[in-house]
Amino acid sequence: MPPEAIIEGIEEDLRDQAPITPPDPTTLGGPAETPISDTYSGSLDDAATLLLRQLVPSIRDYAFELADIVLKIPRWQLVLGAVLMQHESGTLQAPSIDPSWRQIEVAIGRSICGYAKCKKEFIPKRFGEVFCSPECGVAKKKEEIAERNRRREMEMKMRRAEEKAIFQGSMG
Repeated sequence: MPPEAIIEGIEEDLRDQAPITPPDPTTLGGPAETPISDTYSGSLDDAATLLLRQLVPSIRDYAFELADIVLKIPRWQLVLGAVLMQHESGTLQAPSIDPSWRQIEVAIGRSICGYAKCKKEFIPKRFGEVFCSPECGVAKKKEEIAERNRRREMEMKMRRAEEKAIFQGSMG
């Protein structure tokens, strides 16, 4: 049977059916939950990525590859799925804990943003993180570049003045 005939048959079946009416909200129990927004899902994924970054690189990279490429699921689903699987297999009460994890909060602690115009207190996501946000890092870098360009311009002016003085001294 050609595909066109199958599609026509399905269309006819759909036209013959009574329209679907949504259920009355009062019979559903409670108010409908709001769907997860992209921002919330993004925050969950950021949190999962932050947690996975605490693992040794080989395991972390494997987890990223599993979630992103193999399973094609958000990283937070991989993390929660692993916890759920541990519960289902009866091993949640005996997790494998890396001793270095106990030192993360102590080692990182709170920090002050390295951008002079911000100085906001924040908790670094990675060891050695200097700025509270990418915006502060970019702003600081722009200031450094402007300062470097200003110094370079001053050096060029001084060099030209010296060359001019040398040239006038050799002329006179």
